[in-house]
Amino acid sequence: MGKIAKVLMCGYKQTGKTSIIERFIYDIDTTHPENHCRVVPTIEDIYAAYVDTDRGTRDKLRIIDTAGLELVGSELPKNFINLVDGFVLVFSVTSSVSFKKLEQIKKEIDRHRERKLEYQMVVIANKVDLDTEREVEPATVLHWAQKEKVKLFETSVKDRRSVAEPFVHITSRITQPPSKTGILGVRKKTASGDNDRKESRNSQIL
Repeated sequence: MGKIAKVLMCGYKQTGKTSIIERFIYDIDTTHPENHCRVVPTIEDIYAAYVDTDRGTRDKLRIIDTAGLELVGSELPKNFINLVDGFVLVFSVTSSVSFKKLEQIKKEIDRHRERKLEYQMVVIANKVDLDTEREVEPATVLHWAQKEKVKLFETSVKDRRSVAEPFVHITSRITQPPSKTGILGVRKKTASGDNDRKESRNSQIL
């Protein structure tokens, strides 16, 4: 196990952020009537899980679940923006207001994140099973995601595989080892031939 991936989960209130996390980690379907009592407003929670990445490794993911935000008068906690490796932005396809808040959050991250700090981001369009209640059209979301260059996932808490995919993707990107250039310095040759012999020995070691 290498690097621990730390991500911030954020979005408008009642978009299902915590339900997504609990389905992913504990396989609890909070939409089931027996589990309705588990749904309470989030203040701030931290979850940890081991994720099987798309490279075949098993890496640790720490998820910071923030309180649901209002459209006006509430902002993302600034103390987290520069402390995490990535962001999971959530909105509900049944709420156009939640998508509008998502756009605000993305701008806020871009404004406050230090430029030298790279990060990964995924966007989750949740509650796609409630198609008859949809307020945000797929084409609208896709166009925005392409413009902002972020990876988009559609999820339903009823389908555990759909909620796992965003976390596998972002963990795989964050923990991916840096690529090696493979460029080695070359020593100039001299008339004595000593450097030639040294280069030959070094090549055998490499």
